Amino acid sequence: MALIIYLGAEEGGFFPEATAAAAVALAAALILRTALANEPFAGFGLALAFAAVPLTLIAVWTLVSGLWSDAPGRALVEFNRVLLYVLALLLFGSFAKSLSRARGLVRALALAATALCTAAFLSRVLPDVFPVAPGFLASRLGFPLTYWNALGLLAAIGLVLCLSLTSDERESAPVRVVAAAAMPVLAATLLLTFSRGAIAVGVLAIAVYVVLAHNRGLITGLLAAAPLTALAVVRAYEADLLATQNPTSPAAVMQGHELAEAVLLCAAGAAVFRGVLLLVDSQLRRIEVSRGERRGVLAAGAGILALAALVVAVAADLPTQVDRQYREFARGPPVESTGAATRDRLASASSPARLDYWRVAREAFGEAPLAGQGAGTFENEWKQQRRDRDSPAVDAHSLYLETAAELGVVGLLLVITALVSILVGLAWSARGRDRAPWVALLCCVGAWMLHAAVDWDWEMPAISLGIFAAGGIALASRREDPQPRAPVRSARVLAGIGVALLALAPAGSWLALRSLAEARIAFDRGECPQAIRSSLDATTFLDVYPEPYALIGYCDARLGADDLAIRMMSNAVRRDPENWRYSYGLAVVRGVAGLDPRAAADRAVRLNPGSDRARGLAQIVTRTTDPRQWERAARRAPVPSQG
Repeated sequence: MALIIYLGAEEGGFFPEATAAAAVALAAALILRTALANEPFAGFGLALAFAAVPLTLIAVWTLVSGLWSDAPGRALVEFNRVLLYVLALLLFGSFAKSLSRARGLVRALALAATALCTAAFLSRVLPDVFPVAPGFLASRLGFPLTYWNALGLLAAIGLVLCLSLTSDERESAPVRVVAAAAMPVLAATLLLTFSRGAIAVGVLAIAVYVVLAHNRGLITGLLAAAPLTALAVVRAYEADLLATQNPTSPAAVMQGHELAEAVLLCAAGAAVFRGVLLLVDSQLRRIEVSRGERRGVLAAGAGILALAALVVAVAADLPTQVDRQYREFARGPPVESTGAATRDRLASASSPARLDYWRVAREAFGEAPLAGQGAGTFENEWKQQRRDRDSPAVDAHSLYLETAAELGVVGLLLVITALVSILVGLAWSARGRDRAPWVALLCCVGAWMLHAAVDWDWEMPAISLGIFAAGGIALASRREDPQPRAPVRSARVLAGIGVALLALAPAGSWLALRSLAEARIAFDRGECPQAIRSSLDATTFLDVYPEPYALIGYCDARLGADDLAIRMMSNAVRRDPENWRYSYGLAVVRGVAGLDPRAAADRAVRLNPGSDRARGLAQIVTRTTDPRQWERAARRAPVPSQG
């Protein structure tokens, strides 16, 4: 839980420094367990291997892909993230499978989601009390994860988990009451993200949970929490000033205070009702229902739901509606460009940018279907092929299409195998009378897998870490030997050494990235000597990233060391040859030196035709053969961000 909150506070763990730190932390935990636990491998077995082996192979394939992409730094960033998920799967899978551990994970994940979503909610409704950086003040709530769709998915997962906790008759009374109180806050946060995908998968996951769990506690759980949760959502929707580009105006702050009071009252009311209805639960438990009667009721309920769905589909002319929604999704203008209110996006299916992301991913896959273009290279592909030059993108907004583009059929099959294994393990566990926590985890993993098909949830460890923890618990072996024997010392030592060796990559990355961050700060301040020292430190820790060489190259050019500047910038180009920034940088330092920059400038334009900087420099330097004009143009050229 603490690690998820840390990642959430670190912008969802999206950036490589936080991911590397989290991977080192999990590796340390696994090493300590291997060394100190009586049964460090109690949960290891064939079922866990069905997910652990393909996930480990994904990590290896990701790292190796740097060989054919010629971008080892990008591959290492992606490797560290996959390694984080491998370590989470192995750590949680190392414990013997038990219902208590499943319950504990549901509680921990629910608490982490509630904590992060509460912080997000308070930052929007009480900005005068809990101020955040201006970059977080968009019309859609994204703090602290920085991405509203990711925050929305986290809130949706939290709702499923809290519904499970408050309706589980075998949970303690305090947990059930607190879970009910959390639901209005989670739902209001979800609404304020205005994330259509997160809302859709959240509603679907809750519906599936109700159908699969079908325990008596759902009756009182829904009675206690659902009405007040719905009221909180309505009040959040009515707070229109909080969904503008200036949610901290005096009027918006007043509206935020009113919403905070309303949601607080809803949370308190849900807690009180849940507490009162616990008495009803005790009465419901006394009602005896035979297995045959239970099956009859479930069958009748399923039939009624199916009939109702059919009637609604016919009445709404579902095929026509689906066709209209798809055409709006593919061709409709983005809601933001129409001048409509942010909340109006909930009634629109328009999202044409995603089709463009997916088109580029499909084309990249078509060029290298077996092995892909290399891990982390979609950003370069997008810059070369995008149609909208004002639309930046780092990811393809689809785990499966991006994996196919970057890692080919091999990577895609491995990802699908690992995820399906986790899903099957949870489905297998979600049987019997004590199914509630397993069903909750199953619904959360299913929601994540669906949402990951249309967004970049894989790159947000604050959300994804719990998915692999759930997989580890579900696929772990049960303890069958009443007197288990501890593993021999050599097995502990070898396992510990293996994990320690794996941790070297994220540890080195973390040290290098820390130094690189210091170098960027110094460079932006114009302190080139310090920027050079910090950049050299970064290359000492791990010499795969191009950015340190680019910073040194620009600084050397400023200091008049032209030959060294060209050599350093050429090193940057070699470490990420398809990145336009470094070809652009090479053109700049060659121009400053009075050498011909035209080839490098032309290459920068080919790698990013939508860049005004690249095109502007190329247009100037290609019009002349005068070294003095090259130097003048290069010295005036703006330096792109090296982040």
